[in-house]
Amino acid sequence: MATVILVVDDDPLVRNVVMNMLGAAGYKTLGACSGKEALEISSNYSGEIDLVITDITMPEMDGLELAHKMRQGRPLIKILTMSGRDSSKVKAGSHSLPFLQKPFRYQPLIDKVRIVLQNE
Repeated sequence: MATVILVVDDDPLVRNVVMNMLGAAGYKTLGACSGKEALEISSNYSGEIDLVITDITMPEMDGLELAHKMRQGRPLIKILTMSGRDSSKVKAGSHSLPFLQKPFRYQPLIDKVRIVLQNE
């Protein structure tokens, strides 16, 4: 069965590029433009969602709040955060969630996804 990854980013260009990169690596992707939409997808999706890749800075609900709420419904779900902001400031508030600095290329994304899926 394919690994399912939910990509959450309020920027449609970023979301689509990340989904395309993951698709090229053989992952099945779902996309959401907000934390609220991600939670709706999670509650309506009957299969496993193996990983959520979320932007940290989004309107209404940031990626850290989304991660917390997502784990209430799916306690074993893996989370990878990403941001274009200064990584030292982001990591301090990320509660040790795996982090990927934007912008990134294909291979660093795929490598980080593999690490998170194996370890967290």
